[in-house]
Amino acid sequence: MIAYGLYKVAKREWAKGIWETEGRKPTDDELNAYARTWTPSRLEGLQDQADSSLAGFANTAVAAAAPAIREDALRGTTGQAIRTSVIANGVYTLILILVAVILYLAGIDIVGFVQKFRPPNG
Repeated sequence: MIAYGLYKVAKREWAKGIWETEGRKPTDDELNAYARTWTPSRLEGLQDQADSSLAGFANTAVAAAAPAIREDALRGTTGQAIRTSVIANGVYTLILILVAVILYLAGIDIVGFVQKFRPPNG
């Protein structure tokens, strides 16, 4: 899209040049001849220019956002991570206790089941 926009800017400048020098719009034949002057290498040059423009914009956007990103990343990260881990571990423990209670109420002996697979002492 950017390469096409660059092409349209160049075409508009070309048409403006005809208007300024000859006081008229380009004819259809002139427009067709102009379009034929855009060789594959010129079109590739437009694509390279568009890629460079996008890369420049991306670099500028990242550079402008970097301080805020860095501040967000460093602000309270440790405390929040510890809090999240404690809550997650607490919920996991409660789930395990709930599963053990449900199995006990269902009459399933978890300890006896595990002991069946334990190697004999001795």
